[in-house]
Amino acid sequence: MGRPVPSEMEAHRILIYSPVLSGLYLFRLRTEMYDVSLAVANAWGSITYTAHLYNALQRRRLLDGPWPEMEVMLSILGDSSIWVGDERPETIEGCFRKFCLQMGVSAASFTKNRRRNAAVASRAGPRGIKDGAPVSSMFKTQVCSKAGVEWTPELLDDIVARSAYQQEGSVDSGDLIMTQIDDPQELRARNRRRQQKANAEAAGKDRAASGLAPEELVTTLVMALNCESLEMAFPYLVMHRWCWSLLRSVKDACDPVLRELYTAAYMDKESELPWVVGYILMAAAGVDGEPDVRLLDLAATTCNGLISSEAGSLAISVARMIGKDIQFEEEES
Repeated sequence: MGRPVPSEMEAHRILIYSPVLSGLYLFRLRTEMYDVSLAVANAWGSITYTAHLYNALQRRRLLDGPWPEMEVMLSILGDSSIWVGDERPETIEGCFRKFCLQMGVSAASFTKNRRRNAAVASRAGPRGIKDGAPVSSMFKTQVCSKAGVEWTPELLDDIVARSAYQQEGSVDSGDLIMTQIDDPQELRARNRRRQQKANAEAAGKDRAASGLAPEELVTTLVMALNCESLEMAFPYLVMHRWCWSLLRSVKDACDPVLRELYTAAYMDKESELPWVVGYILMAAAGVDGEPDVRLLDLAATTCNGLISSEAGSLAISVARMIGKDIQFEEEES
């Protein structure tokens, strides 16, 4: 207690000798960093609305290539975390409409003829990135706050059932892989089945567990936690920083045209940068008249500059530094 550590003693010896303690400590750090990172990203809207702009530019084929770290992040979080309705819009009109839904405002918020102080905001407010990692989050309370949990086969079965991954192949045949479930309807169906089973057990109508042996249940749990480790460890704060920097650069590039179309009052302070994406999409969709794609073209030039630089894959580089071997492959169109 407060005594100096002898120089001959090996540093961090207790962590080296105890894989369990090391794992719990790493899990706690990742969990707390994950919560803080998403809170920051949601408070500023940096990642969400940059993704909306990126998708619009992709749909118009204005990008020279994919943005690796954005694609990796979207595959981790899922479209439902970024777009209302679980699907990416395919038209510019759809992009603007879903931007407004995500922002929690009416399209009238952007129009020139809107009455001052008109009530156009949704009571729910802006939608942020949804909490993910459902299996890992079940352990957060116990590991981070030392809350007591009575572990039972039924509880572990319920936790595993929350996973957004599914097993293909088997260990015995040597072809076991865990694949992410991309279909939102399938995820909702799995969640309904899990909830129905939990309700039946609570009512005493179903006491049967999954039928897995204890070692199989633990193995399944380990695989589910491992699948979520990238989602928990992804450097969202690095992504936030570069998304915000990109929005600032897009605003600077588009400023003359934004002033021409919407006057100098289109933005009062830097915290309103995400609204610039809305103005770009509104102009391209022709909400106030004929479609004007000048802003979209200027934004594309700025985005292409970032994507082609090292900053376009910095988050992936950081993830690799902490042991996450991310391989990005471009799909053939």
